[in-house]
Amino acid sequence: MKKVLVIMLALAGGLAAQDWDVRLIPAPPTQFFIEYMWNCQITNTETQAVDVTIYAWVEKDEVEIAHARSNTISIPAGGKRISSADVTTVQDDWYDPDYEDVMGTRGALPAGVYSYCLQVELARGDTILAQDCREHRTVKASKLRLLSPRDETAFNAPQPTFLWAPIVPSFTDLTYRLRIVEVPDELTPYEAISAAEPWFEDDSITTTSFLYPMSARMFGEGSQYAWQVTAWSSIWKISTSDVWSFKFGQVEVEEDTTTAETSEE
Repeated sequence: MKKVLVIMLALAGGLAAQDWDVRLIPAPPTQFFIEYMWNCQITNTETQAVDVTIYAWVEKDEVEIAHARSNTISIPAGGKRISSADVTTVQDDWYDPDYEDVMGTRGALPAGVYSYCLQVELARGDTILAQDCREHRTVKASKLRLLSPRDETAFNAPQPTFLWAPIVPSFTDLTYRLRIVEVPDELTPYEAISAAEPWFEDDSITTTSFLYPMSARMFGEGSQYAWQVTAWSSIWKISTSDVWSFKFGQVEVEEDTTTAETSEE
């Protein structure tokens, strides 16, 4: 679709001679709010700022379901990253009646496969400077579930292995961030995970298990720690686990007095 449209515009003389460029910024895979269709990086090859408007549209099964045109936006020499904050007013906005209610109440499209496009036009005239399209698959991810060490347990192994369950469905380029904090007496594990400085943190984990490295700080005897895992796809947060805690130190084993009591009898 994109190639055909570009060829038709070129034959009609609608494309500008300048080598402008626009690249849509991928939306998060778990949702698509209609405002995401404005997120892009525009490259202006001129030596001065140029006023443009952006025309954006969304398609489902090659049928247009929404479109809108932005207010005039000044693009400085070199370019500018655009977000919905730059679109203060819209014109010629339209939604397919089948989607108007759900987008009006939720602001997001239902789960499915969509194509969204935009083209950058000179504010005066109908010259098209650049355009781009992307496909978006909206899926609902499962909640990230911790497995081990179990919540509120104690251990004294200096290199514990942290385990969590895979997210369903799978995502490309998925990475995990493991965050461990020491829990002060005055805070709960949930409060500490966001308020305390990380005791250890790694945001480049690509598997669902992680062996605590020997080079990392050793856990303190008798101290309590909280841990949490967050899954990311590119720059987007996909899922976050609950907060679990553990205590490091000598594990106390209760003495079995059954034998002694039996002997005395």
